[in-house]
Amino acid sequence: MEYFTMRLSRTTPVSPAALLVAQVAVNVGALLLACGLAWLVAATVFDVPPPGNAVGLVLAFTLGAGAMCAVALLVAAVTPSARASSGVGQLIYFPMFFAGVWTPGPQMPDMVRKIADFTPWGAASLAVQDAWAGSWPTLLHLAVMVAFTVVLGGFAARHFRWE
Repeated sequence: MEYFTMRLSRTTPVSPAALLVAQVAVNVGALLLACGLAWLVAATVFDVPPPGNAVGLVLAFTLGAGAMCAVALLVAAVTPSARASSGVGQLIYFPMFFAGVWTPGPQMPDMVRKIADFTPWGAASLAVQDAWAGSWPTLLHLAVMVAFTVVLGGFAARHFRWE
């Protein structure tokens, strides 16, 4: 099926950038819907309170998902095979482990916290935490996510290949 889709896609007059933007939009939209439904279930079953700043939360979550999609698209665009993509992806995502997503960010050393501010996962994690707590995500974190999305997404579109 994937082979057929890629063969069919080659015949489209749509540019690689437009195709990648549409792919990210669909995936991020589905992710937002799934996470919204998961929160509704958690709110109903476990009495999880709503976010303090819902608009900021959706913005931070959307920008974070877009930035991570841009990273993944660039890896897919520049690696020669799915196997290579998996290895490169692990090398890239492993350092982001320290970005405060799975580790207690506030308890990390100052230097690690500063570095996390400039990674897509770190910026997304901190922005989502700020919005959930009721404040607006910081401009730095929003800018980092936009920068990763635009720069890496642009490189991914430039190096995109139909095969």
